[in-house]
Amino acid sequence: MLTLLGLVMRGLRWRWVSSVAMALVAVVAMVGAALGPLYANSAADSLVREGLAQAAPASTGVLVRAQHAGQTQFSPAELLDAASKRAADPALDPWYEPGTLALTATSVALRLRDNPIGTALIGWHRGQCGAVDLTSGACPTASGEAMISSRMAEQFDIVLGDSLRLGISDDVATDQVEVVGTYDADTADPAVWGLVSPAQFQPSQAPDGPDRLDEIVVDQATFLQGSGDVAATSFRALDATTVHAADLPDLRRAVESSVAPIPASAGAGPQTVASSGLPAFLDSLDPDLADVGAASFAVTASLVLLAWFALFLLVSATGEERSGEVALAKLRGMPPRSAFLFGVGEPLLILLAAVPVGLAAAFGINRYVAGAVMSEGTDTRISSAALIALAIGFLGGVVAATLASRRIITAPVVEQLRHTGGRRAQLARSVAVDAFAIALLAAGVYQLRRGGSDALALLTPSLVALTMGLLAVRVVPPLARGEVARTRGSRRVAGFLAASNIARRPGGLRTVVLLALAVGWTVFAVDGWAVASANRNDVAPAEVGGWQVLHVRSYSPGSLLTAVQAADPSGTHALAAVASSAGTTGGLIAVDAARLGAIAAWDPAWTGSSREGIGPMLHPEQAAAPIPVHGSLAIDMDVELGAGSGSVALAAAVRDGGGILHTVDLGELRPGMSTYRADLPVCVAAPCTLAALTFTPTPLADKAAATVTITGAQDAEGEVDLTSSGSDGWRSGATSFLVRIGPLASVSVDESGHLVVSFDIQGESAAIEVADHPTALPVYLGSDTAQREGQGAGSSVTDLDGRVVPSELLGSGVLPRKLRSGALADLPFAMAVMGSVPTVPDYQVWLSADAPPSIRTALEAEGFSVVSVDSVDARLAELSRGSAALSLRLFLMAAIVALLVAAGTVLAGTYISARRRAYELAAMRSLGADNRVLVRSGRLEQVALALAGTAVGLAAGLVGAALTLPNLLMSASADYPAPWFGPAWLPVLATVAGVLVLLAVVAEVGARRTARLAQPDLLRAVQE
Repeated sequence: MLTLLGLVMRGLRWRWVSSVAMALVAVVAMVGAALGPLYANSAADSLVREGLAQAAPASTGVLVRAQHAGQTQFSPAELLDAASKRAADPALDPWYEPGTLALTATSVALRLRDNPIGTALIGWHRGQCGAVDLTSGACPTASGEAMISSRMAEQFDIVLGDSLRLGISDDVATDQVEVVGTYDADTADPAVWGLVSPAQFQPSQAPDGPDRLDEIVVDQATFLQGSGDVAATSFRALDATTVHAADLPDLRRAVESSVAPIPASAGAGPQTVASSGLPAFLDSLDPDLADVGAASFAVTASLVLLAWFALFLLVSATGEERSGEVALAKLRGMPPRSAFLFGVGEPLLILLAAVPVGLAAAFGINRYVAGAVMSEGTDTRISSAALIALAIGFLGGVVAATLASRRIITAPVVEQLRHTGGRRAQLARSVAVDAFAIALLAAGVYQLRRGGSDALALLTPSLVALTMGLLAVRVVPPLARGEVARTRGSRRVAGFLAASNIARRPGGLRTVVLLALAVGWTVFAVDGWAVASANRNDVAPAEVGGWQVLHVRSYSPGSLLTAVQAADPSGTHALAAVASSAGTTGGLIAVDAARLGAIAAWDPAWTGSSREGIGPMLHPEQAAAPIPVHGSLAIDMDVELGAGSGSVALAAAVRDGGGILHTVDLGELRPGMSTYRADLPVCVAAPCTLAALTFTPTPLADKAAATVTITGAQDAEGEVDLTSSGSDGWRSGATSFLVRIGPLASVSVDESGHLVVSFDIQGESAAIEVADHPTALPVYLGSDTAQREGQGAGSSVTDLDGRVVPSELLGSGVLPRKLRSGALADLPFAMAVMGSVPTVPDYQVWLSADAPPSIRTALEAEGFSVVSVDSVDARLAELSRGSAALSLRLFLMAAIVALLVAAGTVLAGTYISARRRAYELAAMRSLGADNRVLVRSGRLEQVALALAGTAVGLAAGLVGAALTLPNLLMSASADYPAPWFGPAWLPVLATVAGVLVLLAVVAEVGARRTARLAQPDLLRAVQE
């Protein structure tokens, strides 16, 4: 055995060029085999960590609750103990943070100085004093003490030492608390407060309803003495940094066991309920993980098959050099078994050495890629799947080497000692191989047509390239034979030699198949990556809206609009936006439309509009400008009551600077000339706008008829011009009220410029409103919403305040942030038709790409604290870590490996076959052939084969991309702008051009080396 090993080592050293070439291809092949599973393991881990890190805490955490209602036999202390024990499940400890602990009472009616001021959450939280910023006083540390938000203190003029009645106990003594401190509600630490923020202020939806106030924070002892409906809660947040994909089965089991219902038992303590959204969230990750797994299998299978084929070609190419040595060994009596090992020993030894080198290289590449483009902390360990793939790659390489060496082992000695060309490749002419490839391709296309993206579907690009390559080798020989016939006897000696070699040698045809596979895979990968990148560049702006979006806290839409306009008076860097999820499918997003075209990253073309046209469409010019009023309102009226008219109450509706509508009584109409006056305290700090005047019978059922001539109006700063816009500046009815008033009054302007109103009603009110906004809100709808809900006569959308308002459909498509659902409207107009306060709005500030930092600074100085920030760049980075991007990146890496394998095989094959081809060229030279002709013939042969393989690969790659990309990308872009599926001609053609240049260099080098070896003396040699 040692002697045999020595012979193999000598052969490797003697044929060091071919040995190095085979070693490089073998190493790259092993890299391809191991890289897919290694990358898939890391990609799956990245998806899990990225998904968990971005998930809302409510989706992944564990919430435990013990409620006093229905368990009145238990004290708050017992509820607290039960919740704490249930949450402290040690099975959760490896992945979950320590639990919060709280006692809360919800929607409690507060009283200040015996007057109701609203409803609030009353809470105690373990560790609360160190988890929020105090703005004055101290944190409650004893029974009967409380702290309130600084916003609430300012709103109700509450000072330290004031008392509040909480409503959590029937005993006044224990229910009364003293305000000992104030806190900033926006600074509460979620690690202590859990899912519920103390910043809960929300004006009432009803005109006379109570406001929702920020949380009242008390000491634990206050709750323990209470007798009301108290809940004890504990929330454990998931620490996403501790979770890896390999942990998911254990994590799921731990959570499902922890939240499983506990059977009630007589005499036991309080019942607790535990819940978690983690199992459902993990289920939502399964499709992405499956896509990455399918891509890994497709890539690994393709690269392993390509590597086997490349090794088969290289070992076959070295057969001529090793054939004579094996024949001599047989003549010297070497046993068949030893002769077999001697014949395959060189490639097997190279393959064995390539396994650890390839694994190490694949591990290093995967680790680099994971660190560069995947989530922080992504696992890069060597998985069992990688070792299995590596073993399969090695065993397949052994089989390929054995098959390639079978002729030099089994052929008669006399035939082995000849320098002859081989027979036509069985692969090229095997109908069974062709049929099998076509059958697999048909199955893959069928899967794609069904919308699948499994491993077989993702193998389609490789199967297309293989099938087209096999068909090409049936076409190339007849074409070559035709060229031989045309050039025989002509002066085109180089063309004749090249065509005859292509027609009779199997190596060239195998090269066509190899190049078709490698180039086809590369074209698919490059095209897919370029197409996906272009789609991501559309998706991110559509999702974010602006180049950067600040989510801020604001008291009202109007205050945000005013502040943003003041911070950016140019109107080119920032706009205010308010999003609501109420009502209309997908909700409403209202933006300062006048600035939208200049600032948005979102493209208005996705709704059929343009940057210049979107603003005027959403905010068309109106008949009247808003009428400002300051501090008070006095209206001079000449009233003529109709016959039989009862009493009529006059009221004015004004909208404050925040966009909130207020109604003030101006008194009862009196015959003749009178002045009707009311103070407007909400219009002192900032001017309001006059919205409407209403006329209501008292009682409502009575008849009311009158003609009212308004001769003048004044506010705290002087005259108010009501008729500067003429008769079109006012219209009958009122669209902005919580209960709309129909067009039951007539309104006109007389010759003296006075506003004249006439009405004759019974059982309902009449009104006139300023025509500074349209009666139907102009909107663009998401295409899905438009299709689902329809928009025709009498269409409507849900406004920011939750009211359904008439709408005018401008178009549909992909909206900013709402995408294919919801509605897009102008913020000033959306405020103009609000009848009450917004419903849980998301206040946003969109910034342009070049917005200066001073805008954010100015907003924060005005009290608009930034809660979170979105940006197009950050979203693009997130999308580049999604399943589709990770899969396509794997395809791109595989393409590089495939090109290296193909180029290395072609180059190595050229060098290895040069000595054999040199015999033929030496014969030609002895007959007087010019050296330039010989070089040209070799060059033409290689270039023709390279062009054939590359052309087939280009066509196959584009076909594979056309079949595969819609399924691969559509699942990730169903809600986004219509995806583009290519082809991306520029990067594809640039890649193909680079491949052709490389192959041309290989052809030139190979032709010159072969011609240089073709000396007449070579014909006298029996064996080199």
